[in-house]
Amino acid sequence: MSNEIWKRLPDEPVRAYDAFIKYRSLEPNGDGMNKRTIDNVRILLGRKSMSGLEQWSAKFNWVERAAAWDEKRHNDIIKLQDVDAVRYRQAVVDTLLLQLAPLDKLINSEINSALEEQAQGERVNAVTLKRLLEAVTMADNLRRRAAGMPTVFTREKSDGEEETMTFMIGELDE
Repeated sequence: MSNEIWKRLPDEPVRAYDAFIKYRSLEPNGDGMNKRTIDNVRILLGRKSMSGLEQWSAKFNWVERAAAWDEKRHNDIIKLQDVDAVRYRQAVVDTLLLQLAPLDKLINSEINSALEEQAQGERVNAVTLKRLLEAVTMADNLRRRAAGMPTVFTREKSDGEEETMTFMIGELDE
């Protein structure tokens, strides 16, 4: 059997495969008419007897093939979730980068103003420098978050032992 054993087998009659499709479309752990059973397939097909269906199920490995189908569906869902997660992360990065553009302009404007004041012999205001440092830190943290890099570093030394460093993305709760 190939890896895609849920597909129609070479010696499988069309009617048997159609019945198998009904079987595999039912939920393995479903309730009532949604549960994967040969009797539910019999009811869906409007048949009076299960004997032909039981023979097809045994001969064409319905249980194994339906389990392979379930695994494929499960893997497909995981792949879609992974793709969605990647798209979401990219959207977050794009948003952060858009937010950085005006912040960069503001920072550059403030730096240029401070440099002009200094060039004219004026003393740069400490509050302005503090706000500028905060803006630079914020822009750096946004870039680090967009890149998935840590934004907080902590260091600890214990009794002459090696230094322990902790890297975190986001804010440090104190």
